[in-house]
Amino acid sequence: MTRRFSRLLPIIGVVILLAFSSMAASAAVTTSNDTAYNGTQTDADQAIEVTYTVSPEGSTINNMTVAFTGTNRALLEPNSFSFAVRPGGADINVESRPGNAFFIEEIEPDEEVTFVFQTYPKTIKQEQIDAANVRMEYIQNGQELTDSETVSADMRSSPWFELQQANEEVDQLQSQLGDVSLAGQFTNAAFLGGLAIGIVGLAFGAYSWRRRSSSASDLKREHANHLERLAGGMESRDDTKTLNNAAEQIREEIDSDDGDDW
Repeated sequence: MTRRFSRLLPIIGVVILLAFSSMAASAAVTTSNDTAYNGTQTDADQAIEVTYTVSPEGSTINNMTVAFTGTNRALLEPNSFSFAVRPGGADINVESRPGNAFFIEEIEPDEEVTFVFQTYPKTIKQEQIDAANVRMEYIQNGQELTDSETVSADMRSSPWFELQQANEEVDQLQSQLGDVSLAGQFTNAAFLGGLAIGIVGLAFGAYSWRRRSSSASDLKREHANHLERLAGGMESRDDTKTLNNAAEQIREEIDSDDGDDW
């Protein structure tokens, strides 16, 4: 019996060690993040605002370092960092360290630290990009642990995606202009017919002609205004110039058409 027990001791020890390691590994940190990007607003500088929160899961964490870095899709702004602790009266000491890192001496399970900073996207042509990398080193339950993750940002509100939407709207406007032009051809026929039957027909034809021309001009003005609004949010000066020139050309066409009216 004694020999069997002695043979089982190493196995029991391994099982206990694995169980303890599993418990220690499961007691880590809880993190959450949020991003805000408003690239199409007039006063936007294309920055992505990142909010990142960290809190212990399980037991107290000591000597924690949280380091933030940029990615191959975004540049981190070192001077944009701020942080807050919760609850407000918590005795949490957060120290800034070189390399966009922060040192937290101790943080309890019911406490959290929230960091807010900005990154600048290197591209605005992807629906989602990696906005920042986060790496954490800390001590919990006597173990030195590390965690890392990447924060993603939704870029579907960028000027580039706005341009794609605008192109679709332009196609719709052009289709509407085509419909107006077709309707105008029938109106011209009615106008000519009105000439044959007298002044009443002439007046009706003139009214119809002016109405068709006005509808086309309204659509063109809407198109030009949309192009100018879009030009203000483009990242490329060439794109801005192209859109503004297109808008100006449309307005010249409108002025020319108005000059031809009776």
